[in-house]
Amino acid sequence: MRKLVICSMLLLCACDAGSSPELDAQIKACGDFARSEVAMPICDRLLEDDTLQGDARAFVHYSRAMIAMERQEVASALPDLSEAIRLDSSQPAYYGTRGIAHGTLGELRSPIDDFSRAIELKPDDAVSFQNRGKAYSDVGEQRLALLDFSSAIALGNDQGDTRNGRCWARAMLNEELELARDDCETAVRMDPKVGNNFNSLAFVRFRSGDYAGAIDDYTAALALDPDGASSYYMRGRAKAKVDDPTAAEDIAKGMSLEPGVAQRYAGYGIAP
Repeated sequence: MRKLVICSMLLLCACDAGSSPELDAQIKACGDFARSEVAMPICDRLLEDDTLQGDARAFVHYSRAMIAMERQEVASALPDLSEAIRLDSSQPAYYGTRGIAHGTLGELRSPIDDFSRAIELKPDDAVSFQNRGKAYSDVGEQRLALLDFSSAIALGNDQGDTRNGRCWARAMLNEELELARDDCETAVRMDPKVGNNFNSLAFVRFRSGDYAGAIDDYTAALALDPDGASSYYMRGRAKAKVDDPTAAEDIAKGMSLEPGVAQRYAGYGIAP
């Protein structure tokens, strides 16, 4: 799955009426994700208190999940996220974060369901549109991906990663390649140090029959990501189109880095 974007939304706990200032301070400290070594024990102690209920308890579960996510302990975050949703199903951030966790673990359909619920709760949630677009792209539903990336951009989340996603969706559909090229070129201008932007632009050029341009962009992608199997493989395929004698070497290199790369691109319509 393409990398998902963690929502930077500030989530505030609407603590239950009648809670004490001391309890409010502990809940706030639990939510200090940046100081996880201090926050995690506080969260654990709060959850040992059976009197803590409702949205406050949900927030503590969410906070503990966020600490686990920050620590790259994604699988351990899922139970807390599901419990937070069970206790308070009104928070789009809970669904959006669980979608990220599912996607990071390689699940395909669960992220779509969670991002969709986040969008239902917050229709202007540009990050969830972007993440759902990536999830749709991963399951091959490129038209839906295209719509979501366009929504994310229209809602103000116009950045290199989003432009690259929309470019890739169009390239996969093999439609509107001029628009795809414009998006990828914008992504390159926005994030010139991201090899994946050059890789996507190169694929658009290949689809368009601009094999020399594709070779140049795959070369740029490899300068930023020297182990890019698809860049080697497709640069070799582009070189073969212009009778470059080094084509077979690139193809072999790509297949050595990713044995299934030829089959993957065959699924994109590039016959081996």
